[in-house]
Amino acid sequence: MTPRLSYRTASAAGLAILALTGCTAGAAVPAGPTPPQPASSPSPAAKTPAKASTKPSAAKPSATTSATPTTPAAPPAPPPASRPPITGADPVTMAFAGDVHFEKDKLRAVAADPNGLSSLKPYLSRADITVVNLETAVTTRGTPIAGKQFTFRAPESALTTLANAGVDVAGMANNHGADFGPVGLVDTMKALPGAPLKVIGIGQNLDQALSPATFTVDGVSIAVFNASALKEETTNLFTASATKPGVAALVKPYKSTSAKRFLAAVKDASARYDVVVAFLHYGEEGQTCPTPKQVEVVNLLADAGADAVIGGHSHRVQAGGWTKDTYVNYGLGSFTWWLVPSQPATGVLTISIDKQRVAAKRAAGAAASASVITKEDWQPMLIGASGLPSVPDAAGVARLNAARQGLLGCSKLSPAP
Repeated sequence: MTPRLSYRTASAAGLAILALTGCTAGAAVPAGPTPPQPASSPSPAAKTPAKASTKPSAAKPSATTSATPTTPAAPPAPPPASRPPITGADPVTMAFAGDVHFEKDKLRAVAADPNGLSSLKPYLSRADITVVNLETAVTTRGTPIAGKQFTFRAPESALTTLANAGVDVAGMANNHGADFGPVGLVDTMKALPGAPLKVIGIGQNLDQALSPATFTVDGVSIAVFNASALKEETTNLFTASATKPGVAALVKPYKSTSAKRFLAAVKDASARYDVVVAFLHYGEEGQTCPTPKQVEVVNLLADAGADAVIGGHSHRVQAGGWTKDTYVNYGLGSFTWWLVPSQPATGVLTISIDKQRVAAKRAAGAAASASVITKEDWQPMLIGASGLPSVPDAAGVARLNAARQGLLGCSKLSPAP
């Protein structure tokens, strides 16, 4: 059988349009050249071999990063008809896991071990693309944000540990990505250029924080964006701007430059990529049902053209399903977490992207209405005393699945597209 080819593309020209022509009225655009960005990460040949898929013919996308362009000039986006042909019949798959950090002694040892998450690799390496929420500053220095109850940090080696477990993308737009202040943020920025996976939602400036991780899998182009919808210390103090490093923020009332440009970038990407995913930090801690603000944010992003809105913050598993033609997941739960929660339920979400529907969407353009995401799979897990999750016995899996299914009612999501 001919091997299935998957690779990531990150077009500098595309990012230029996302950053510049994609702005809505009132959004600030940096004048002049963009400040220097992290260089590309090592070539695929210099990295850990691409992770294997459960499908024998599949090969994982290579992990590369891209620099934000230094000039605003960019060619127009290619029309759908000129995109790479879609190959194969099996779906493209994307996996997502929740909140990851490496606090306290046991998980600190995991972050220092390149294979510290090997027990999770079977679950994180199955999909073509795997995304997690990295809820920690990448630093061993700095001063915690004053008055903040919990502050998390991890060494740069944690990025390798994640990549070796099968993670392709780490989102850092959350309420702990800048926990150790400006010094910790400097260290995080230094860690990104050589990272063996793509880090999104944080950057040297707003252009970089808004830049998506982009992939092409069997001809299907995918863009993954990351933002925090929480109004708290991180977004108050460390929202990225034209001249300041920080996170991408989508905070109500959505009138900030960051919020306007995030929504504009998603809308622009929906015209140039087959699949657009918004990976969000949103919700309220301890809640199993979505808040009105979560629903509001989902509607904003769905209207902007997002094919999926996925994320969490509540440290609880919440429902997943469809609203109109957009797939939504309101809460992935904690994933690697030092404090075993009162409800340690977690899991790995996998969504399936139907290639025939992608082809139909290309043909229909703006008139397309059917969801390109046709299936979700949830692998239930429980976080143990080690801080790492594992799959319980069959009875435990059935119980956790039933509990998650029972949350569909309060989520007001459809169980099918």
